[in-house]
Amino acid sequence: MNCSFVTPLFKLYKEIRKPGRGRSAAVQNLELNAAVTSTSIGFKKLRFLLAALDLSPPSESGMHQMSQTVCDKIAQLSSDDTNQKLLQASGLQKNIHISLDTRYNTSGIRNSRITGLPIATQSTTLAMEKQTGKNYIVSAFTQNKLCPKGALLRSKGDQTATCPGGHTGCIANVNKLESLSEYESGHEIGRNIAGADVTVACCTTDGDSRLHKGVAQSIQEANRSHQVKCLADLVHLSQTQVK
Repeated sequence: MNCSFVTPLFKLYKEIRKPGRGRSAAVQNLELNAAVTSTSIGFKKLRFLLAALDLSPPSESGMHQMSQTVCDKIAQLSSDDTNQKLLQASGLQKNIHISLDTRYNTSGIRNSRITGLPIATQSTTLAMEKQTGKNYIVSAFTQNKLCPKGALLRSKGDQTATCPGGHTGCIANVNKLESLSEYESGHEIGRNIAGADVTVACCTTDGDSRLHKGVAQSIQEANRSHQVKCLADLVHLSQTQVK
């Protein structure tokens, strides 16, 4: 009662300042969101886990909003890391040998018997270097037909929200009526490699794939005199010969 000293307020956690308006996010919340994004547990099961531990779970909508910022940062860090691995594997000659393959979100790339449209809606193509023996992923490209925001806007009557790129925040890069093209995936990967001033000496793909043609086209656009050699994958080559 005789002392008028009052201690100032101190936060018990660190925050990440953001340039825009709104409340800054705590470091622990961002770290938790990044960990959930890198695992298969999901936000719903995470809230159940925290509630079982008698901890106040965060709102699911708030975690989804924060995940947009976290996913963009993770994508940027992954892109920077693959570019570093590309330069490290290419060496002083700036020439690299890569192996490519594409994976779809379905068991096959056939068309639906009901609609006649392709069943696959997403594909991921990875390029792996074959020079250092460490099999670094040096480039990646994803084709996506799905856009939840566009579907929500269209369900509310907004016919101008067409995809891909027809509205703000569109994440689809392939029209839903088009087929996923391995040639376009290879072309984008080759463009990424050529953008780092690196050429492709050999490209190993499936026998029935057009990935190598896309890579060769983009590399030749950057360097007219360079020729990309196509090699056949041993597994698919042996299966073809057995047939």
